[in-house]
Amino acid sequence: ADTAQKLITLAATIVENVLSDGGGGLDSKSNPKMGARNQVYYASINGEIPKSLVPMLTAMVSGALKSKKTLIKCAKDDGLFDLRESALPDGCPALSDGLSLNGQIRRPNAELLVVLYEVLLGSRRVRGTSPIVKLVKSRKASLQKTLARRRQSGEEKQHVERIKMPRFVRINHIKTSNSEVSSHFESELRLKFQGKPDSSTATGLSGVPKGKYTIDPVLPDIFILPAGTNLHTDKMVDDGALVLQDRSSCLTAIALDPPPDAICIDTCASPGNKTLHMASLMMKNKSKPLGKITAFERDPTRLGTLSRRIGEQGASSFVEARGGDFMDA
Repeated sequence: ADTAQKLITLAATIVENVLSDGGGGLDSKSNPKMGARNQVYYASINGEIPKSLVPMLTAMVSGALKSKKTLIKCAKDDGLFDLRESALPDGCPALSDGLSLNGQIRRPNAELLVVLYEVLLGSRRVRGTSPIVKLVKSRKASLQKTLARRRQSGEEKQHVERIKMPRFVRINHIKTSNSEVSSHFESELRLKFQGKPDSSTATGLSGVPKGKYTIDPVLPDIFILPAGTNLHTDKMVDDGALVLQDRSSCLTAIALDPPPDAICIDTCASPGNKTLHMASLMMKNKSKPLGKITAFERDPTRLGTLSRRIGEQGASSFVEARGGDFMDA
């Protein structure tokens, strides 16, 4: 229960940050706001939650944000926002800031959104110890019936199983090779190579079966694993030899294709995936670096993360993290 509540509280903090900022933008000239995905990422690498819980935190945050309107409507129809203070559990905070002039719920409590998501659209279970968790738990059956009624009446879309994308992982050539990674997948993860997919179709990007792995048919040094593969505690990931990176995020460095002696600048670098992908490409089949990368980051906290990752991935000898705005350099 304590771990579940910690996860809920962290998810609620991230949701509140995103909603209070309107989904992005700049807090000040020197402190850029982070989106939900980046906040989850930093929470994991800064040790706020165990890495094994990152997929669950990601689902809770993205689910609460994407389903906000549905969650509010279900809670409103169920009478949750009409409860008097005396009907709430001891210590329960306000569930919203009341109604707007047009009758809409103003600023719903972020923790309430997270817990409602878990009950109605997520795990369908109620875990945690906070007053809001206790409140939603006491109304779980009623809330689920409200959602079912709204779906039957056409007020909400019927549940559709979302498409699960495979897990993409990138090789860091500074620390490992394709053959070493293949051996790791087969010996540690018990995965078997299914052959390189046809580059003229998308089959290889969506149809990696359980127990198999393959390589990207177009992008070099990208492995494709089954959807749901959790590598957040994998030893090669922890060592910086493998990098968990979205496929689209890999396109930048591959398009640049820096030669070994390149002089590169990343003007907005943290957390460093693209910077370090460039470094990996420059070191491919090389025993020592010939070029240099300067990575700028103006936010001090993000700069610290960038510097740490450069060290973890073995690129300190030719990648420099520099604080400040690139335009002022």
